[in-house]
Amino acid sequence: MFTILLIGNTNVGKTSLFNKLTNTSLAIDNKINNFTYDFNYGLSLFKDKYFICIDSFNINFLKNNKDNNKNNSKIKQYSIYKNFLNIIKNIDLICLLIDSTLEIDQNDIFWSNFFFKKKKKLILLVNKIDLSKDYSLNLYKYYSLGISLIYPISIYNRKSIYFFLNDIFYKRKIFIQKNIFFFKKIIFFCINLDKYSNYLNNLYKKDYFNNFIKVVILGKPNVGKSTLMNLIVNHKRSIVSKNSGTTKDFITCFVSIKNINYIISDSPGLDKFTENFYIRNKKFFFKKIFEFKIVFYLIDINIGITKYDLILLNFLFKYGKIIVLIFNKCEYFTKFQINSYKKLILSKYDFMKYLDIYFISAISLNKNYLFSFFSKLFINYKNIFLKRINSNKLTIILKKAINNYYDENNLKKKVKLKYAHVGGYYPFTIIIHGNKIKLLNSTCKRYLINFYIKKLKIKGCKIFLKFKEILNPFKKK
Repeated sequence: MFTILLIGNTNVGKTSLFNKLTNTSLAIDNKINNFTYDFNYGLSLFKDKYFICIDSFNINFLKNNKDNNKNNSKIKQYSIYKNFLNIIKNIDLICLLIDSTLEIDQNDIFWSNFFFKKKKKLILLVNKIDLSKDYSLNLYKYYSLGISLIYPISIYNRKSIYFFLNDIFYKRKIFIQKNIFFFKKIIFFCINLDKYSNYLNNLYKKDYFNNFIKVVILGKPNVGKSTLMNLIVNHKRSIVSKNSGTTKDFITCFVSIKNINYIISDSPGLDKFTENFYIRNKKFFFKKIFEFKIVFYLIDINIGITKYDLILLNFLFKYGKIIVLIFNKCEYFTKFQINSYKKLILSKYDFMKYLDIYFISAISLNKNYLFSFFSKLFINYKNIFLKRINSNKLTIILKKAINNYYDENNLKKKVKLKYAHVGGYYPFTIIIHGNKIKLLNSTCKRYLINFYIKKLKIKGCKIFLKFKEILNPFKKK
């Protein structure tokens, strides 16, 4: 498949062009320098041509990392320069973006010569032409880079992007349909796989890309989200660093474990939203969390559960998400210490009884443990969302709950709960019909929720109960 890499200095419009081409909004656009640190992959369609678009980080940052390879740089990562060279091998076209309001930098000249030495097809995109008045007269100054194809574009102007893609794919015929079957490693990292599932199934002739189970990894900064993501995917997908705030986008991957397809996404560190970035993108961030059905919430065992963690867990419970609580960095703890810590948590917080709690070390975690972990997760997911629960089963559980309930105020005689059925699965709600429902206590409602959770064998997901009064048609008469 044809692949395009977007590269350039900071604030030239790489992420906004990536969002425009892939028709998504998962790559966060911001004016902060060196904001993007990871590669973002996305499938895009222009007329009848499918291609993969890749968003990259700042090239100046990459150059500094290459020069200071032996020294301890600001962000310690897994040999970014070597990883960048491996990605370039599979790329067909490199788009070098330049801001039209600024002059040519020495870094632009360096990288244009670098890509020519690698014998890569290179085009120049002069962005932000809507901000510069005389962009057509000043295009001659970009010829010093040695790039023959120069396209003035504006991300807010669709015609300029249409002209650029039409010229590449149809007039210049740079687009070549390869005989190589597919880039599996690249396609499994795309952020918008669910939009092109029909096309991908025809390409593979297998039902790989149907029925995705979406999982997001949440937690505070430096709890091990990126290391767990890389371990599940078995690839160095997201950058791992001791410095907080390296992951700033939703980095997604496709994984199939025991013939079950998962879209796993790494997320930015959830903090108190004190920085300007978090204040701007708070609404967008929580909108994206609602798209995922399962949440892996990571907590550093050395720090423990904070008030902010409890606020976020209650927030996720309200919207009916399946929460898997994972305590990371447990390599220096014995089994006795972990068991005692677990008992302390369960005695302190009542809602933790209904959660799947795991104590792991993301650095040294076996694959067999991961497989068993995901099999348990799928069984729990299957019991809630994939199985359609009969109303007869819910009414039988309701009658058992009424018979076992110890009542001091004789509510059994006054209130009559007759039958129940499923009201919805996202979040999981049960509607109970009966007479004189206004007399029900909050304790009775809690008892019914707990009884349903135990009988239906649900973990990590809150059940919402709605009560409806059965109207008597002969009451007026």
